[in-house]
Amino acid sequence: MQSKGGSELRNSVDENKFEHFVLAQSLTSVLNDPKVSGPSKDWYTSSDMVVLPAGNLPHITLADFTPYIESVGKLYEVFESERNVEEKTEKKKKEKNTNRDTHDLSIIPEYYFRENFVLEDEPIFTVSTTTPEDDASPILLQEKLAHYLDVAEVELIKQISYRSESFFSALSDLQNLHSEVQKTCDKIEKLRRQLAELESSVIDKDRQVPKLFTQRNNLIILKKKLKLVHTVSRAQPTIQLLLANSDFAGALELIHSTQSVLQEELSGITSLKHMNLQLQELYRLIVKMLEAEFLSVSRDFFEPSYAVRLDLDIEVSDHEDSTTEDQEEVLIERITPLLLGVIRLGQFSTVFQKHKEEISYGIEETTQKILSSLINEENKNTTMGERLNQLSPGQFLRLSDILYNVMLGKLRRVVFIHDLFVRIFNACTRSGMTGGDKVEEMVRAVYPQYFGGKKQPGVSSEQCENYSSECRETTTSLSDMIQTSVSQVLKLRGEGQARLGLSDFVTFYNSTTAFVVECEKLGKKQSQSVRAALHLHSKNFVENFHGKKISSLVLTLENEMWQQVEVPSEYQSLADQLMSSQPSESTQASPKLNVGGYTVTMVNSGLMLIKMMSDYTSLLHSLPSLASDVIGKINDTLKVFNSRTCQLVLGAGAMHLQKLKSITAKHLALASEALTMVMIITPAVRSNLAARFTDKRHVILLNDTNRLLQDYSDHQKEISQKFVSILRERASFHLRNLKTIDWNNSSNLPNLPTDHSTALTKETGTLYRVLKSTIQEKQLKSVMSSVALAIEEKLREGLSFMSVQSTVGKTALYNDVKILTGALAPLFETNDIEATVNDVFRTHFRYIPEEAKRRDDMKKTQSRDILSARSSEDVQLRMTESNSSQRLETKTNDSTLERTKSQRDNREQLMEPAVAVTLPVEQTTQVQPIELPSHPLEVQNRPLEGQSHPLDRPLDGQGHPLEHPLQSHPLELSHPLG
Repeated sequence: MQSKGGSELRNSVDENKFEHFVLAQSLTSVLNDPKVSGPSKDWYTSSDMVVLPAGNLPHITLADFTPYIESVGKLYEVFESERNVEEKTEKKKKEKNTNRDTHDLSIIPEYYFRENFVLEDEPIFTVSTTTPEDDASPILLQEKLAHYLDVAEVELIKQISYRSESFFSALSDLQNLHSEVQKTCDKIEKLRRQLAELESSVIDKDRQVPKLFTQRNNLIILKKKLKLVHTVSRAQPTIQLLLANSDFAGALELIHSTQSVLQEELSGITSLKHMNLQLQELYRLIVKMLEAEFLSVSRDFFEPSYAVRLDLDIEVSDHEDSTTEDQEEVLIERITPLLLGVIRLGQFSTVFQKHKEEISYGIEETTQKILSSLINEENKNTTMGERLNQLSPGQFLRLSDILYNVMLGKLRRVVFIHDLFVRIFNACTRSGMTGGDKVEEMVRAVYPQYFGGKKQPGVSSEQCENYSSECRETTTSLSDMIQTSVSQVLKLRGEGQARLGLSDFVTFYNSTTAFVVECEKLGKKQSQSVRAALHLHSKNFVENFHGKKISSLVLTLENEMWQQVEVPSEYQSLADQLMSSQPSESTQASPKLNVGGYTVTMVNSGLMLIKMMSDYTSLLHSLPSLASDVIGKINDTLKVFNSRTCQLVLGAGAMHLQKLKSITAKHLALASEALTMVMIITPAVRSNLAARFTDKRHVILLNDTNRLLQDYSDHQKEISQKFVSILRERASFHLRNLKTIDWNNSSNLPNLPTDHSTALTKETGTLYRVLKSTIQEKQLKSVMSSVALAIEEKLREGLSFMSVQSTVGKTALYNDVKILTGALAPLFETNDIEATVNDVFRTHFRYIPEEAKRRDDMKKTQSRDILSARSSEDVQLRMTESNSSQRLETKTNDSTLERTKSQRDNREQLMEPAVAVTLPVEQTTQVQPIELPSHPLEVQNRPLEGQSHPLDRPLDGQGHPLEHPLQSHPLELSHPLG
């Protein structure tokens, strides 16, 4: 038995190889065991694993499995028997499927199963009765069709057998349902018979109670209708009585209530149809009466009963067209019931539109009256604009003040009456009936009297809000209309306002601005009509103001004699104000202008420019809205001053205009000082304006000043170059004459110093003296340094072309040049010219004087000592050399101080009047200060008519040159130093 079971087990294992390895859970499931707290990182290489020692494994035989085979033998037999049953069942299914395949419906052609299969159809009949074989007999066709029929019958029987149980079950359920329905119908019929018996015995009697109650109510309603008809028939006499007492609100309320009753409750009564027409006639009559009364009251308030005389000789005070408290009280008492009546009529928009038209007409009529009363009507053929332009500035200012006062009074009345309307509207709402306002008291007094004690007149909050919005919009439109009328008057004035003085125009500008601000405040909306007209007048004024300033400046420059003038105290104060410093308290004139820590020599045109700059800044502070235009005009004025100054001085235009013999160094120096004054004041003015006007456009215009200052700086540099060119020409002239002397003839050598050296020395000293008394110290040093370079260049050039062979001649020439350089050195504060002369004599003439030779030997010795000290490695020698250098430097500094003192003494001696000169020296002429004209027409000594202008350069409309004038004039200055 055991052997048999073991063999069967082995066979099973062989047949189902590896089946015993199919486990109930996979390796992943084992690793995901929830009972384990969690795998460690080294679970597969744990160092805690204990390696057991290898043992001797016993030899396993099949007999060792005998106990196990005996324990599972019975279970295995059961398992095999059940598996055999499954195999047999599957085999039967396969056989059954095989049999079913023999009767498969797929062998029957598809067209037999079509829904539209009809054998009478020829194509179907042809397909059904033919076979693919041509020699097929009908017997074969019959057998094929019979086979098809058998297959279909077998399939049908099979399907019926499959569904027979469900069919019979459904049939049984249907029979049960039919019996239940029959029972339910019997119960319903029984319940209906019971309900009919209850209705006849109980409900019919109770049903009579509501019918009787309804009949009673109908009789009561009929009685009320009869009373209402009686009341309506008496409404018309009552309305007539209310109208006789001017009680429009009560009459309107009675008409409204009567019409409501006729249309709603008594609409079907024929005898009362005529009353509706009568009430409509009364309604139209009341509307006309109420509208007329409302407009009359508002007109009386808007147009004061007293007349205001509008004349140039009559003062119009601020309160002449303003309202008083008594007038306001009377208006509230009169217009409140009228407005409430208009609201009840629903005619507020219509009446208010007429009210608006009357106010608009009143504004236009008032404007015409003011203009007619203030404008001279002697010449009635002229237009209003021409008559306005004929007014003097004072008369037009008077006209504008009266017009502004009257129009503001009109607008204040409009605002008051419209605000009163809004207060009444708010009082008409339920939320507006709780305060103690005068208007609310009036509304409460009216409505309880006429509307049966109601606190709300039936006007919705939405309607009141619409009415209030209409009032506010009308106020805004009337404000715009007033400003439009005023702007038209200002536009008709045209160019007349441009002729005003600065103070008068500022007064006009401020009053107009105040008028616009007040109108916008009352109208609660900004308007640009008056602002645009005012801006146009302002631009015209600025253009005219600028044109006058430019003309005056150009005229002053053309009449400028380029002589130093004293600075009056008022001009010093103006300069201090421009610099934003404390104005000078001195009342006496000063020789020079103190500005920005500098003392500037002034000319007449420079003082005029200071006055203009002050006027422009005053205009800016008075009219800040025109900052862009005014800043641009300031820049234009500075451009004109710069260009005209250049044309007159550097371009020598003043020689033709003022008949000057020549343009002297003094003229150039004074022109340079005028430029210096502008370059000092302009940055301060720009800083002050930039701190106040921070708009981007203003900043851009102010930044243009940098380019202007650069032009001024370039102009001043050209003047400085002109000084240098003058001395360069004089040095070249005298050095050319110096070459005419025969230096090789020892017996005919000139006395030293020569006349040419003396002349060059005196001319240079004269230039220094003129510049020192006129221009700034920094510019003086710059000019004299350039002059020193120019003379040094000419000396090197002139001496290089001279040929002197004799030692006596070289010595005489050297001594003459040394006297020249020694005299000029204090002016230039440099010894470079002397070094240049020594270099030329050493290289060109091969002549080294003893003094120069000793100085050169000393320098060579010092150079060798320095080189030897640098090459030495001895530290002590280096320290000694350092100490020697320090002592040498101290000695050198001492000698430098002594030489500087000597140069200063020589310069003072050179500037003393005791020095003999052969050329006339220009003295600083003390010129009395010229009083600046207030108007350009007052300036005298203009060029005669027909006299040709010296400047062929074309100018634009503002006097600006179209080309840059900074260029040398072709005129040769025969005696530039006078």
